Amino acid sequence: MLTVMAFMAFPALKAQENLRINLDDGTVIEIPLNEIQKLTFDLTTALDQRPELLKQLLKLKAYPNPAKDFVTFDYSLPEQGKVLIEIFNISGIRQQSLDLGLQQEGDYQYRWNTLHLSSGTYICRIQQNNQIVSEKIIVKK
Repeated sequence: MLTVMAFMAFPALKAQENLRINLDDGTVIEIPLNEIQKLTFDLTTALDQRPELLKQLLKLKAYPNPAKDFVTFDYSLPEQGKVLIEIFNISGIRQQSLDLGLQQEGDYQYRWNTLHLSSGTYICRIQQNNQIVSEKIIVKK
């Protein structure tokens, strides 16, 4: 009996590094998988009733949206860390980078001037330690 073995070379697969959660309001939450110990969702009680999980997440809300002259970013930090806000156009080109430095756990606001931008869709991304959250912003002139 003749046995033929064939081996095919496949490119190495890259493991997913972040859990991405898309909320109904357009907010996107990204959590590094290596930071998750146990994450369970109960659809009957909803995420709002899991305050211990919500306290561990970086949060971002942008308004008014659509915006004309400025956008206010409300963000909550679950722990102390360096904060970076980046604005990208819809093509993924970074328009602005705002290094807000080291900030303590808590709630913050940042008012961003949009007068220098043309009308269009932009993505605001906030990063603190290993967490990244993004939100879509529409600028109308």
